Amino acid sequence: PRAAKASLPACFPPPPPPTPGAPLPLPSVPPAARRLSMRLMRLAALMGAAVAATALAVVTRAPGLFTNSPEVVAAMRGAAPLLATALSMHACTVGTEGLLIGSRQLGFLVRAYAANIAIFLSLLLFIARRGMGLGAVWSALVLFQVVRLLTFGRQGFTSGLLRLK
Repeated sequence: PRAAKASLPACFPPPPPPTPGAPLPLPSVPPAARRLSMRLMRLAALMGAAVAATALAVVTRAPGLFTNSPEVVAAMRGAAPLLATALSMHACTVGTEGLLIGSRQLGFLVRAYAANIAIFLSLLLFIARRGMGLGAVWSALVLFQVVRLLTFGRQGFTSGLLRLK
């Protein structure tokens, strides 16, 4: 998200002075901002795939790098596909988040995070209270990434950041 937060604002003209009582419209998205957004999302997808593949390889082929406990190794091997799935989506999720920050859509992000965090933390509490295990925790994390990616991606698309034309 740093690349988007640092580079994307320069693609937008300064906002017009606000009209008292009027809602603030989303700025039109200049072509340079759309091109940069799409490049950053392609880079995020590649990085997500690389991180997920690396994590999967470490968990399944070299778990001794992090632990000598057979119980931990077995638990992580069982959760490895969920770990890889969550990590592959995380890069695109933070990429879309960075695009929304860079395009000054902070109000949307505050509302989305308030809802997502409340729901996700409630889900983790539910999982913990029922002793559902590591697989359930990683499943919840995958769900969290899916919801965030869809939410942020939809906003990026409807605002014009993630449209080709």
